[in-house]
Amino acid sequence: MHASSKLTTALLIGGALCATPSSFAAFTYPGCADPVASDFGMEILNSNATDKATMEPMKLAFDMDASGNVSVYFTQRQGMLRKYDPIKKTVVDIANFASYPGFTTKFSGGSDGLLGIAMDPAFKTNHWIYLYVSTATDWRVSRFTLNGETLDMASEKNLLKIPQSAASPHPGGALTFDNRGDLWITTGDNGKGWPSANTNDLRGKILRIHPMPDGSYTVPAGNLFAAGDKTKGEIYIMGNRNPYTITIDTVRHGVTWGDVGPDAGLITEERDFATKPGNHGWPMYAGNQVSQGKGGGTVDKPINNDASNTGLSELPPAVPGFDNYKQSCSITGPVYYYNGTVASKVRMPPHFNGIWFVSDFSHFAVEGLQLDGPGSKILSRTPIFQDIQLERITDFQVGPDGAFYFVNYAGYRDFTSKTGIVRIIYKGTCSPPISLAVNKPALIDGDVRIEGMTLNLSGSGAHRVEVKDLSGRLLASHHGTGPASYSLAGTRNAGVCVVTVSTEKGRSAFKIIR
Repeated sequence: MHASSKLTTALLIGGALCATPSSFAAFTYPGCADPVASDFGMEILNSNATDKATMEPMKLAFDMDASGNVSVYFTQRQGMLRKYDPIKKTVVDIANFASYPGFTTKFSGGSDGLLGIAMDPAFKTNHWIYLYVSTATDWRVSRFTLNGETLDMASEKNLLKIPQSAASPHPGGALTFDNRGDLWITTGDNGKGWPSANTNDLRGKILRIHPMPDGSYTVPAGNLFAAGDKTKGEIYIMGNRNPYTITIDTVRHGVTWGDVGPDAGLITEERDFATKPGNHGWPMYAGNQVSQGKGGGTVDKPINNDASNTGLSELPPAVPGFDNYKQSCSITGPVYYYNGTVASKVRMPPHFNGIWFVSDFSHFAVEGLQLDGPGSKILSRTPIFQDIQLERITDFQVGPDGAFYFVNYAGYRDFTSKTGIVRIIYKGTCSPPISLAVNKPALIDGDVRIEGMTLNLSGSGAHRVEVKDLSGRLLASHHGTGPASYSLAGTRNAGVCVVTVSTEKGRSAFKIIR
């Protein structure tokens, strides 16, 4: 490392650092009692029992006002776009896509319809909303303008039309934005399998694009392929069967999804977590690289020899599923990061900081998974909310208020009196006024975050970390290369500390933790 190219940035930390949770009974936070079941409660925001128009809800998106009131926007498969008003505590109908040109719900118990929803990062000023809509010939990702509580259908800007067969299932259909303004889109294999292994087909994939103001999009650098005669540049992850839910880990810049596996009675169900693009194997492999008896080559060099293939024959290595289990319907939830700067009385506690929460459409249970620093493996798993009744979840998100929101689809390709939107809130007393979001780097190689007593680096280059008190006394020193986690336990009683992080990449500013 040359001194002339080295970046040195100081991070001022006010007050004592606190410990990161390790794993309800396993979740701890210094100075606070461990959480117990009575610390959490479920609020039914709406349900079919009181609102008969609530049927087959799919996905969620949010907007929060300056007073902390969260409006919940949600799609219903048969075409209704709706909003839960937190002030009036009623649901408003915003649009009905039943009259959308070519709109299809396939058959009464099908999977296509109005599915994904995401609010533009600048929604408060531009009022743009993104939707994933099925027609008889394609899946469409379109942007619309929301005027108050009315969707301007004539404002549609179509970003993507993904050709599909309306006679087959597995639409995927989840949308989300990351903190760089990129839009992530999940698409299923359309019930056909081989599109997932076709590098020239957008089905069976996780796509990453960057929407532009004129309604077009660009492709961010770092996707799986460059655009070519046999490759689609929009592809970030390929080899999925039906990735039905998606969330973003804002610290590791990772993507999590639940890929619904084949009904084979084997360990082929996947919850996946990835910080880089890749091929996740379907239809040749599922779960922990369980062979499906298709294609040629090996796990390290799969060959797409199907007659329908229009893409590359030799595919990237098949990545094994991250969290594999037996036949079911996997659902991913958020990786939760506590933010004490948000004015909220219901946010999840700091005990949950850094935990990836997951569930399942068939099993209903919620688990908290603790990952290692880089997100390369699961260190522990803990069942939670066991006394709260959730039924057939189709979406699980953390809201801008820090509470957990679920779509209780209930039923199966149908609906029941319990179908609706629910919120799980924290009622405990541990609510420290600290922010755990350390920085949003511009040119630095990766993020730096302090979470309790752990400092996490997500970059790939060389780094050096020094921790000093205000007198200049060195409390801790670390150096290494690539993603890393370092304990700051030795600074517990030091009060205000200065953490210096040096890398060879660019320049970045850090926030002050209060």
